[in-house]
Amino acid sequence: MINETTTPKLWVGTWGKYNAGNLDGDWFELEDFADEAEFYEAARKRHKDDPDPEFLFNDFEGFPRALYEESYVHEKLFEFVALEDDKKEAVAAFIDAEGTVPDDFTTATERVARLYDGFTTEAKFTEEWLTETETDIPDSKYVIDWEATWNSYLRFDFTRHYDEAANMTWFFWANA
Repeated sequence: MINETTTPKLWVGTWGKYNAGNLDGDWFELEDFADEAEFYEAARKRHKDDPDPEFLFNDFEGFPRALYEESYVHEKLFEFVALEDDKKEAVAAFIDAEGTVPDDFTTATERVARLYDGFTTEAKFTEEWLTETETDIPDSKYVIDWEATWNSYLRFDFTRHYDEAANMTWFFWANA
């Protein structure tokens, strides 16, 4: 997950320098660049002392890990950086929950079913969701096993993601 106060950044060095034992590089604040081409242009300028720079991205902050590798940035990284902060949070949680980068970030934000501050169980979500959306829940003289209801009914419709660092629990609609 991301920290909303952290500006998306990437540490940029080169493989040539790294292989020579030199960790020379700098943090690049990604919001300073309009797109990937402008970013790479600035990286080439910063590492102009390397005759054929093959970029090495040693570290990152403020965006999901799935949006970069040591040798390249994901084609959707700058689209993510351009999102509004609340949408960044939702997309980052979605990427963490699903383990993949969606083709369309709008779809990812639309799939948020519920967000909780703190740790929330599937059972609590199930009780709240069904109480709010269903009219045929047995009256209060019955004890409902909400965890079993989740396991047999809602787990196919939703994905749960708990972000320990942010202490937030997200529930997303499953693939439609």
